[in-house]
Amino acid sequence: MIESNGLYFKTSTELEKIIVDLTCDDKGEFKRRDFVKPLLDFCTNQYYGDKVGLVFGQRYTGKTVGMLQAAKELMKLGHEVAYASFKPQEASMAQVTKEIEDLREKGITHFFVDEAQNLSLFLTRVPNWSDYIVPALLTKIVISGADSFLLWYTKIMFLMHRHVLFETSFMSFPEYKRLTGKPYASYKMTGGIFPSIKHDDYIRVSLVENLERMLLHCQEAHWTNIYADVLLGIERDELCKSITYILKLLAKDLITARFLERHGLNSVLCFTLLEKQRIINLVANDIAINPRLSILPTYAAEMLLEVLVKTGFLKERTVSSSIWGAPFTGFVICQNAIMSCVIDEVLKDIEKAGYPCQDEMQKAIRDATDSAANESIIVNHVIHNAKDEDKIFKCWRNYKPKVDVVVISSAQNTLKLIDVSDSANPDVAASQAKWMLADHSLDDLAPSGPGLMLTDHSIVELAPGGLSVHHCIVVYKGESVVVPIGGKSLYLINIEEYLEQYQVLDSFLSQLSS
Repeated sequence: MIESNGLYFKTSTELEKIIVDLTCDDKGEFKRRDFVKPLLDFCTNQYYGDKVGLVFGQRYTGKTVGMLQAAKELMKLGHEVAYASFKPQEASMAQVTKEIEDLREKGITHFFVDEAQNLSLFLTRVPNWSDYIVPALLTKIVISGADSFLLWYTKIMFLMHRHVLFETSFMSFPEYKRLTGKPYASYKMTGGIFPSIKHDDYIRVSLVENLERMLLHCQEAHWTNIYADVLLGIERDELCKSITYILKLLAKDLITARFLERHGLNSVLCFTLLEKQRIINLVANDIAINPRLSILPTYAAEMLLEVLVKTGFLKERTVSSSIWGAPFTGFVICQNAIMSCVIDEVLKDIEKAGYPCQDEMQKAIRDATDSAANESIIVNHVIHNAKDEDKIFKCWRNYKPKVDVVVISSAQNTLKLIDVSDSANPDVAASQAKWMLADHSLDDLAPSGPGLMLTDHSIVELAPGGLSVHHCIVVYKGESVVVPIGGKSLYLINIEEYLEQYQVLDSFLSQLSS
């Protein structure tokens, strides 16, 4: 083991101490997040082309811990490793590059650079690491940082085609359960964020401060854009309120509609994904009429929405609708803890709207919000765990029940339409789902794109000779069972089992029906 610490990088025994301090507590070593294994694969392969590793994600999602766990494993395998974490303006890219070159001459092969965005001229100088340092010196460099907005911009601009991405923002339920041992009810409220932190504080440090640092880097590099021109003039508190408001809008329609429908007050279309322009219009209108947000120009709404996407709070997806026909851009909330805070604010709005919160009403609200959270998590899980050849769509119907997720597999020529039900009773769930397998449901096909048809909640084979229904899936809270209906199979799958088994769903269904 080489004892060769530089001015910034720590190696050997000093690095081992850092690893122990940051990856262990009094209960022992922290469990590894899922991204650590592919990160190790990247660090141990023999490819030294124009690629750096980029660990990207929001704060409190395990980036530093995962990097140090990878560093520890590399040291066990006999590799010489160096690690550094930087404070703002502590060093320049030129200084750190020179130290990497010096340490490489002494035998160090792997460099982990944490909080890399704090290095002066990081934006414009980081391509030198991928284009020269990595291939010329036969080394591996992994960079990370809490400034997710800046790193997002780096990966799509200065490191375009020059990085291998390891994203940490979204934690699937299987990963959460493996790490914490906690059930789905806990994951629904806190999944993806480890510490207990106030909603407003999290928005401020993970979004607003990130954005401010991004703008400062743009100025430092003598480069400016619409964000620097407009958002620099917005006060931090106003920016935080506006971002929170956008997050609130993304869930408000779904929760309110389900609440009204469950209580029999109205029949309203329900959806989690909202079209981009509608969100922009709503935010701009709220800014215009709300004195506390009057400092914001109305066209800042689109910028703030993009900030949420670029920092990983929202996933942007092309959505196909059987009502509107043409696909459009939609969004789904990725942080369950953020989703739970958004739900709290929406519930306050429902109460302010004049609906009495008696016991029955409170139950309806809880059921509606629970269903909304379930749907958001299901969509997220499918988006992150679906194979590359799968595509995700969203479908609305003007009758009940609703389709929550549509998965189109181009490889298998199948549609998988999933409904999230709140019923824990198999008989009730089966009764509610019988219409899904009715023959007449196949008559209600609506084109939604080239060669694509959306139909009922069944898995449908897109065969040249026509459509043939295989089976129907309903994700609900009860025990997983198979209900035969008219020679076909209705699968009622427990929501935890579904989230755990999504990637091997075919074999899971086979085991369930055998």
